[in-house]
Amino acid sequence: MNWNLFNDEVIEVLSDNSRLAVFAQVCTPPNLLKAWERVRQNQGCAGVDRLSIKELEAQFPQAAYRLSEALLGNHYSPRPLRRVEIPKPAGGVRKLGIPSVLDRVVQQAAVQILQPLFEPRFSPRSFAYRPGRGPLDAVNHLRDRLAR
Repeated sequence: MNWNLFNDEVIEVLSDNSRLAVFAQVCTPPNLLKAWERVRQNQGCAGVDRLSIKELEAQFPQAAYRLSEALLGNHYSPRPLRRVEIPKPAGGVRKLGIPSVLDRVVQQAAVQILQPLFEPRFSPRSFAYRPGRGPLDAVNHLRDRLAR
């Protein structure tokens, strides 16, 4: 199964031509290299393929071109997530799914192109999963509103 970059909401907003142009931007080697740098800086562990950032480091500049071709040719498929259980301090475990390094690069490449397109469309009262915003900002916003 090939990865479909666009969900229904994105498809409604973008015309056919601009959808293809946006996808092409996501897939450019310079964008993939920029995404690689971000993933490399964040570090993180290997996915189910056990390929680490350190192992990919020497080959990634060339791998970006192959990855671009695979994405544009619709030959790229994400790997399954690596399942890891982390013990919680109060008991029990927290289950994590860790994507492969290449999957994280593709995800970051998509974020780099899509976020500037869609971020301005979000409500200023939306705080979840937004750059530079978080739960404390939501609490402060609510506190300010209630003080009026």
